[in-house]
Amino acid sequence: MTVTLAAEAGQLQLNVFEPVIAYRLLRSIDTLSRACVVLRERCVEGITPNPGRMRQFVEQSIGIVTALVPAIGYENATAIAKEALESGRGVYELVLERGILSREALDRLLNPDAMTGSGREPRRRKRLDPSVFRLPADQIKAGEYSDRYSALIQKVLRAAKKNPRVRLQVTAKQDGWLSGIDESIAILKSGVEDWGSLTVNALYEGDLLDAWDTVMTIEGEYATFAHLETLYLGVLDTARECAPTFASSSTRAPQTGVVPRSARRALAPAAW
Repeated sequence: MTVTLAAEAGQLQLNVFEPVIAYRLLRSIDTLSRACVVLRERCVEGITPNPGRMRQFVEQSIGIVTALVPAIGYENATAIAKEALESGRGVYELVLERGILSREALDRLLNPDAMTGSGREPRRRKRLDPSVFRLPADQIKAGEYSDRYSALIQKVLRAAKKNPRVRLQVTAKQDGWLSGIDESIAILKSGVEDWGSLTVNALYEGDLLDAWDTVMTIEGEYATFAHLETLYLGVLDTARECAPTFASSSTRAPQTGVVPRSARRALAPAAW
């Protein structure tokens, strides 16, 4: 409230309440940080699951009746849900009592493991092999396709013998469908000396995005991949006809340094 009122009462760049805004903002951040520590120490740490109680919650949930709709129909499922809500009894018990389905059929349809997919290997989507893009790996590593700014960062860091570990986050500026992510990852794989030194997580081609969704994160020593920023952002940016425009921002990784970076428009396809 203090920050809101101070911002409303101030006059553009001549806001005399900026010290109050800064003070209350920093105090709020400090309070929230301490609250997170208390939550971790007093609540999160030491929590252990109670499988029996958890299964009881699942079996008593009215929501699982939706799994029965294909077998017993919408009207029967609605009636079961209504009675379960009014009586406090479980869906499983009520279906058996009415003789709508056998116990074996219920066990199959209302099996929590089957409904949630637990116990099964997740289906992993494949990415295009980097060789598909025929990237000039040696030239990329040498920085021949990077702008001078990106290449200079790498040289300066190495000359100063400073190589902060950062987590760089790529986000979408607008809604759309993701395109160019496989080629961007291929650029990273081809352009660094040790791919295993980076931790890269990314969405997949064709994923639907909302504005400011995270598309990709890259974590590692900054000098390792600083010279590639122009290239992988350029690939994503030139796909803007069917995907969002992208921006890059760095956020501090746990116990690591940070190198702030601004959003940039990258090279056009002709640079390849």
